[in-house]
Amino acid sequence: MHEIEALLREYDRARAYTDDLWMDLIPDEVSWRPHENSSAIGWHLGRQAHVAHFVIRNLTAAGPSPDPELDGLMDSANPEKFRGALPSVRRLTDFRTTVAERVHARTGDIAAGRVGAPRTTQHRRNSLAHDAHQPRVPAREPACPVDQRGARQRSRARTAAGSRLRTCPAHRRLHRRRHPAARAPVSSSRPPAPRSSP
Repeated sequence: MHEIEALLREYDRARAYTDDLWMDLIPDEVSWRPHENSSAIGWHLGRQAHVAHFVIRNLTAAGPSPDPELDGLMDSANPEKFRGALPSVRRLTDFRTTVAERVHARTGDIAAGRVGAPRTTQHRRNSLAHDAHQPRVPAREPACPVDQRGARQRSRARTAAGSRLRTCPAHRRLHRRRHPAARAPVSSSRPPAPRSSP
């Protein structure tokens, strides 16, 4: 519990520091943008609270947004040119305060064990737990086996068996550098050259 209290204190300290930086600005300064493809200070203030709310909500299946009209505006997937119609400073302040209160409340619920994970999170957690018990070789061929655990062993096994390497071009080049004998394709009419032992 002490770690959670320390995290919440750090969260409050970061919010207070941010508030010290902008609270003395006039509304025109909070909403000012140097050009259309930029975001105002007010957008970043709302975005900060928006992200905190959605992280807590998605992890704990918490309540709806404190201000649903701001959800679309504060979404960073929207291009900067659509971020100009900011709410009032008072509305931004209320939004930030409400989200901070919810972060504290939901974090307390998590610490007390009163919050369960949403079904999708439970499914992902179970999948991860079950993956630990699966064999090293996947049931289906990965797109690029070099990026998977145990890939070198699988590549060596396929090469030794004479089958064609099914990896991305970058990894084929890497394989050829490490194994010079694999550079030239072997003709079916000519037997492969014997390898010298190291």
